Amino acid sequence: MTKTLIAAITLATSIVALGCETPVAPVVPKPTSALSTKTPALTSFTFTKLPATVADQTITSPALGLETIVFQVDASRADGLTIKQMGFMISGSLQAGDVGNYQLVYYPDGLAKPGVVMGTNDGSTWVAPGGTTLLYIDLASPITITKKKFTAIFSLRADVTGTGTFFFDPRVQTCLINDGTTDKDVAWFGGDLPLQGDVYHVN
Repeated sequence: MTKTLIAAITLATSIVALGCETPVAPVVPKPTSALSTKTPALTSFTFTKLPATVADQTITSPALGLETIVFQVDASRADGLTIKQMGFMISGSLQAGDVGNYQLVYYPDGLAKPGVVMGTNDGSTWVAPGGTTLLYIDLASPITITKKKFTAIFSLRADVTGTGTFFFDPRVQTCLINDGTTDKDVAWFGGDLPLQGDVYHVN
């Protein structure tokens, strides 16, 4: 082996050894865009009494067309859903026939404009005393929501005709929604019922 070849081998060995002793820089992963933590907004229905405060009211019978509870319905991401029915609980010391002729009124243009009667229930199925039977009112013309955000004002009117002394309080208990295939209680869509109304002391 010639001196030139030996020198070349020695040089190559030295280079390899030097390379092995050189620290290797760590591989830093490239930053990735953060995954979105935003969750899809869900359908929701909120029921609000107007005015919001629950109060005691004293009235004299007869009181015809009394708006026993006025309430607002706000819906989000509810386009395509249809409001078909509402159910009300009437509690108190009233007797059968003291309060009746219930009407569900819709105010499409707000309370400053006349309302539209959407459905009725004569109240004959109510159980006394202290009845807990729900009064269901079907909307003669169901309301189909066409926008993602929806606001509507309703009231429950009734005729108070009882001659004795009694009290009663209405409550919005249920709301039936159709999703295009089936009818479901509004609770399936995030509804926050029941909604308590004022307490009416009569006579």
